[in-house]
Amino acid sequence: MACAAPSQRIDPMRSVPVAACPPMVEPRLQFESSFWLNLHNFLVKEAKRRQGIDDAGPGARGNIQADTAGLRALTQPERRLWNDALSYYAAQVLTDSLMGGDSLVARVNDRLAASPEESLIASGLDSTLAVELAEVAPIYRAIWWPVHDAHNQAWIRASRGLVDRYGGCVFTQLERDLKRPWPKAPITIYATTYASWFGAYTTTVAGPRVTISTNAIGNQETYALENILHESAHAGELLGPGEAVMAADAAKRGIPLERELSHVILFYTTGEIIASVIPAHVPYAERFGIWSRNSETKRLEGILTDNWKPYLAGTTSFQAALDAVVQRSRR
Repeated sequence: MACAAPSQRIDPMRSVPVAACPPMVEPRLQFESSFWLNLHNFLVKEAKRRQGIDDAGPGARGNIQADTAGLRALTQPERRLWNDALSYYAAQVLTDSLMGGDSLVARVNDRLAASPEESLIASGLDSTLAVELAEVAPIYRAIWWPVHDAHNQAWIRASRGLVDRYGGCVFTQLERDLKRPWPKAPITIYATTYASWFGAYTTTVAGPRVTISTNAIGNQETYALENILHESAHAGELLGPGEAVMAADAAKRGIPLERELSHVILFYTTGEIIASVIPAHVPYAERFGIWSRNSETKRLEGILTDNWKPYLAGTTSFQAALDAVVQRSRR
């Protein structure tokens, strides 16, 4: 079910046909660059770097110089405070001990994002974490924040342009393909320099929110649009109908359901949708090695190409395609 574009024109920037999409009405997206969320994620990244941890996936790798270059060097008092914060993050945040086993991302992310830049007093954060962040906030604001925020704002402008240009095709098509309407609540896209090992993540505790790394190579140009589409589907819980169909089919057959099946279907679907309107786009999963990660992901790619792609092309039904995927995915 490729996006039906009313006409085709030539994009002089790419010299390939691209879809002329209708104006986008839904989904309602909001883009923000949160000071506290950027500080928190930067401390996470720096604490990992200090420990020699490089857990960035292929698409999450970025320009480290752009991350770390500040407007000036730290003074000795500032360096002491910054190092203390990194030690705290290494001991308490990276181990997730701060939250007593609950999801650190879900518990911290939304509270930071909702806090005004001036204060964390009403954030509801763990008090020790709030103190650590407040102590180094002036340092981050003076040295890194102007650089990071400027980069975030440039990424937001470029990404909003892509959403405005292609959203009328790609978001509408994803609704059709996954059989669920877009949520009424606005989905907020938070731009941060760092956003986990994958370069993006979604939280839904306080409403649909997506955090995306503006420095990750997998979030630049048309990949920004694909990841916004992908993560927004998680935030809007668009996978529900497909997951229900596959769970019922697996139960009927008495077979276990592949744990990541709905997620790889989403990778496949969003990649195909973006490539359908921007032919020069190579889907994220192909470009950044999702399918070549191991023999199982390669097997799943083959199953989706044989059984899910025909549905996206409109030659079979949603139910029949998912039934075939479930049956074939059994090892």
